[in-house]
Amino acid sequence: MARILFSSTLGKSSWAGSEVLWFQTATRLRTEGHEVAAVLPGAMRVSKTLSKLSGAGIQVLDGTFDRGRELGVRLARRRNASAPTPFAAVVVHASRWKADVVVLSQASCWGAYSEMLALAEAGMPYVSVSQLNTPFFWPGDGLFEAVGKAFAGAKAAVFVSRGNLDLFQNQV
Repeated sequence: MARILFSSTLGKSSWAGSEVLWFQTATRLRTEGHEVAAVLPGAMRVSKTLSKLSGAGIQVLDGTFDRGRELGVRLARRRNASAPTPFAAVVVHASRWKADVVVLSQASCWGAYSEMLALAEAGMPYVSVSQLNTPFFWPGDGLFEAVGKAFAGAKAAVFVSRGNLDLFQNQV
C-alpha cells in the first residue's frame, strides 16, 4: 500500500471547504489500507481538527518548526520568487516520512508552487489540488515560468471547477 502525505495551504483558518475535500479523500484512502499523514499549518492544529484526523487514522506529522520554516519560505520567495523551497515543512516531512506521493491542497492556485518545484527537484511525486482562483490576483511576470514548471511537474493538477481551470490557463 502507498504512503500518501496531504498538505494544506489554508493559512489562518482551522477548517474550510477545501479541507472537506482532502479529508474525505484521505479518509477513503486510509480505509482502503493506505498509510495517510497530513502536514497542517499552525491554525489547523486545533484539538477539533486533530481529533477528526486521528479518529480517521490519519497521522498528523509534527509541525512545531512550521513558523520558522514558513518565515524562511516567505523570505526565500521575496529574494527569488521563482526558486524552489526545499526547507518548506511539506518537503521536509515528505522526505522524512518517505511519502510515495504528496497531495498539496492549495487554497489558491499559487499557494504551493515553490514547494512543488522543490518536490520535483527531490524526485518526489506530487499532485496539486487548486481550490480557489480569482480574476483579481495574477502571478507577477517573474512567476509565470516557475508556476508553469511546478504544475507541469505534477502527476496531476486538479481544479475544483472548469471555470477555475480556464482562468488558471489564461493566467499562466
